[in-house]
Amino acid sequence: MESFEVTTVGDLIQAIELNQVGNRAWTSVSGELEDLAESWGWSPADLDRLQDDLTQAARETSGAYSASLPQIEHNGALVSIEVTIEPDSNVNLSFSFSPLP
Repeated sequence: MESFEVTTVGDLIQAIELNQVGNRAWTSVSGELEDLAESWGWSPADLDRLQDDLTQAARETSGAYSASLPQIEHNGALVSIEVTIEPDSNVNLSFSFSPLP
């Protein structure tokens, strides 16, 4: 992990964000996302939608673009993943965790 951020309100954690940044290609990240999806609970349709959203975002900008997997419940928390692709094609992942309501 490159960095992390913890958001609190009072003495309670409201969210944790883990940022995975590096010189990584989409091919390696997409395999990692497929593994996570299977074990954490995203469907193949969610991954297809992510790919479609990234493709559409790439058409709309010449800079960095991103798309997210939908928020799901996993191990007692709400979890989402945002994929950001930089102009140099490096792929970054941000994992967000928040407590269940």
